[in-house]
Amino acid sequence: MPGEFLVWISELLKQHGLVFTEDNALPTVVSMIGYVGVGLAAYLGYRAVERRLRKEHTVDILLRLWITPDFAEGLHILDNHIAKDLYVVEARLKEDDGAENAKSLDMLMNFYEFIATTYKKTYLDKVVIENQNIKHIHDSFIVLEELINERRHRWDRPSYMKELEWLTRRFAPKMKKVLDTTAEPLTRAKMLAKPHNKDRLFVKPKPGLRVAAAAE
Repeated sequence: MPGEFLVWISELLKQHGLVFTEDNALPTVVSMIGYVGVGLAAYLGYRAVERRLRKEHTVDILLRLWITPDFAEGLHILDNHIAKDLYVVEARLKEDDGAENAKSLDMLMNFYEFIATTYKKTYLDKVVIENQNIKHIHDSFIVLEELINERRHRWDRPSYMKELEWLTRRFAPKMKKVLDTTAEPLTRAKMLAKPHNKDRLFVKPKPGLRVAAAAE
């Protein structure tokens, strides 16, 4: 059996211009395996670096969308509410932010949901995303939470912005590290303590009222 194996190996290598005898077969095969192993390791290493660079490039492109005009108004809305610890209410966008509609805000929210999904499924490099402004993503969900709750109920979509919520919960323990030692992270408890948020909380209507409203 060993002899047949060596003959088979010999014939295989002859096809590639390599000839050896039983005396030098084992050293030659070992050397060949070594060369193949080194080559395979180098190739796999190259592919890993290529994938990482591709992920980083993709994240860089995506994160640059933050500064595009399409997202500008949405960023203005979120920055305004984060600065004031103020919940976002869709019906008050004109009053609070001078926005005629929620189009730009919706685009930004969908973008954050996409980022959260790619982070969770590791489609993009997690370290690259974490090295970006995770504070803004985290704080954005905090000020949007009541709007999200209201839409989940109104649109009957319990999973609306679930990935963004998941990412925010995951980022929460990291917030202390990205802030200076005297700053406190924005939290739901902090938002609820603000008197100006009392009338901005979403209260789920009673089932009877919802049915009546639908009948009208």
